[in-house]
Amino acid sequence: MAVNLSGKADASIVSAAKAAGDALKGPDYSNSFQRMATGYKGAMGKMGTGLAKAATVGTVAVAGLVKDVKDAKTRVGDQAVGFVMGEMKGLISDRLKIFGMSGEEKEAAKLKFQKDKDTAFGAFKEMRDGTYMAEQMVSQELMNEAAVKENPLGAMQMQAVTNKGEPIKEGPFAGVYSKMEKDENGDYSIRFYGEDDAPVTGINEDGTPAYGGEKGVEQRAKGRAEKSQKKSVFTPLAKPTTKEEITKIQKTLKKDGYDLGEAGVDGVFGPKTKAAFNKYNEDNKGKKVGKEVGQQQALMDELAGYDASKDVPLSLAPNAISGLITAKEPEARANATQIDLDNLQNGQKGFKFRENEVRNQVLEIVNTDNKFKDLTNARLADSEYTYAEQLGMPNEFTASMWKDITSVAAGMDGVVDTNNDDKIDERDFTESDANNMMILRKAMLDPGNPAAKEIFADWYTGQVRKTHESGAAMRQEKLNTAQGGNQTQSNKPFTYPSTQSFKGGITGGQLNSLLNGLRAGKLDQADGTSINLNKQTGMWESSDTTDEYTGAEVVGFMQTSLGDDAYNIRLDENFKPFMTSGTASGTHNPGNPSHLQNLPKGR
Repeated sequence: MAVNLSGKADASIVSAAKAAGDALKGPDYSNSFQRMATGYKGAMGKMGTGLAKAATVGTVAVAGLVKDVKDAKTRVGDQAVGFVMGEMKGLISDRLKIFGMSGEEKEAAKLKFQKDKDTAFGAFKEMRDGTYMAEQMVSQELMNEAAVKENPLGAMQMQAVTNKGEPIKEGPFAGVYSKMEKDENGDYSIRFYGEDDAPVTGINEDGTPAYGGEKGVEQRAKGRAEKSQKKSVFTPLAKPTTKEEITKIQKTLKKDGYDLGEAGVDGVFGPKTKAAFNKYNEDNKGKKVGKEVGQQQALMDELAGYDASKDVPLSLAPNAISGLITAKEPEARANATQIDLDNLQNGQKGFKFRENEVRNQVLEIVNTDNKFKDLTNARLADSEYTYAEQLGMPNEFTASMWKDITSVAAGMDGVVDTNNDDKIDERDFTESDANNMMILRKAMLDPGNPAAKEIFADWYTGQVRKTHESGAAMRQEKLNTAQGGNQTQSNKPFTYPSTQSFKGGITGGQLNSLLNGLRAGKLDQADGTSINLNKQTGMWESSDTTDEYTGAEVVGFMQTSLGDDAYNIRLDENFKPFMTSGTASGTHNPGNPSHLQNLPKGR
C-alpha cells in the first residue's frame, strides 16, 4: 500500500480502522443493566425475610463454633489420632513382611510403605495444624465473623472438627461429628455424620443438618408435608420442565394408578403423560390435605425422585480445614482504604480520576481467596455497608457492575430458565424470581467464580470515584470562596443545550426541566399538589397522600414518561446523584406512580 503524504487519510485505512474499532466495542448491555438493576432491587426487597433467616443461621453457626473452640482444650477424644494409629499398626505389619522379600519385589514394597507412611502422618499433621490455626484465629479474634456467617456450612464443619470426633453437644448441629477415613483412592479425608450415623450432606434452610440415606428421605418428606399442612389445600403440581422432573412426576402418577401408555416412565412429557398429569391435578383439586395424607404423598414423591448420590457425606481434605475460617486481612484493608484516601487528595488537587489504574490496584489487593472473602465482608474506607450487605439490599448500583450476566450465571447450580427460552440471561433474573437472585448473590461472593473478583473491583472503583468527586467538590468550593463567593460559569448547575436532540427525540430542554425539579426538591403536579423531597429521610413525599418514593423510583418514573427506548437518564451522570434509595428511617410506600402527573410525555 502506498504511503499517503497528502495529509488526508487513505479511505481503506479509515475503513479498516473503523471495522477494528467496531469489533472492539462489543455488545451494548445498557438496557440489560437497567432491567437487571430493577429486577435485583425488587427481588432483594422481597427476599428480606429469606436473607434475615440466612443471617440468623450464620449467627448461630458462629456462636456454636466460638463456644466449642473455647472448650476445645478440655476435650481428650480424638478420632483422627486413633484412626491414623490403627493405620500405622497395619503398616508396621506390612514393614515386617518386607524383611522376607528380596529383589524388585522388596524395593517396590519399601517404596509403597514409605508412601503410605508419609500419607498417613501427612494427613494427620495437616488436620492437626489446620485445626490449631483455625482455633487460634477464633480465640484471638482474628476471624471475620461476617464472612463466616455467609458460610454456615463451613462453620458447622469447623465446629465438628474442633470437637475431635465427638458429636456436637447442642444447637442446630447437635449430633454432627467428624470422622477421618480413607477414600476409594487411598487418600485421607474428613467426613461428616450425624444422628444414627446418617451421612450429613449439607444444611437445610432452617439451619439444621441435611442428611442422606433413609433419614434424608424421611427428613425431606416431613418438611414437604409440613408445608402442605400449612397450606391445608392440595396445591396442583407445576408442569415439569427437565427430564429428571418429568421422570419423577411419571413415577408418582404410575404409583397412583394413572395410565402413562406403553412408553411408561420415559422422561418425556408426551400426550399420555400430559393427560395423566392434568387428571391428577383435577382429581385432587380443592382437597384438604391432612397431616398423614400430606406426609404420605410427600414421602411417595421423595421416593419417586430418590437419588442415591445424596447418601454421600460431606468430605473435606485435611489441608482445607483452615480455609473454613476467613481470617481478617489488616494489610489488605489498609491498602484499600489508602486507595480511597489517595483519590480524595487527587480530587482536591484537581487531578483527573484514573479509573483503570484504580481498578487494577483493587484487583491486586484481592489476589487471594481469603483476601477477597475478608474484603467483601468488611466496611472499607468510608463505606456504611459491606459489599456483601449491599448485595442483599434493594439498590441500583448492581447494574453498572455486570458486563455480561451470562458470565456470572453460566453453570451456577440451581439457576432456573424462568422464561423457557433455553438460555440463562438477564431475563431470568427478575423481580418474580428471587431464588435466582439469591443464587446470583452467592456466586458474586464466591472467590472461585472467575467473574466475582472483577465485579467487586468494579464496585469498589465506583466507591473510590465518589470519594474523588467529593474531593473535587471541596476544591471547587475553595476556589469559589477565594473568588469572593461569586458563582462563575464553571460551577453553575449543568444544563444541556436546549435544542440538542437525544435518542428517541428527547430534547435538552426536556432533560433540563427534569433536572431543575430534582434540584429544587419539588415536583409540581397538574392538580395543584406536589411531590417534595424530605432531606432527612431521602424520600419524596406526596403533599396530599401518604405515598412515598425513593429518588431512584422518581427517576424511574421520569424514564417511563420519556419512553423505554428513549435516552436512558438512569445511566446519565447528571441524574445519578438523585437516584437515592432513602435512609433506614424512611418508610417505603410506593403508592400509585401515576400520581406523578407533571412529567414530560414520551413520543
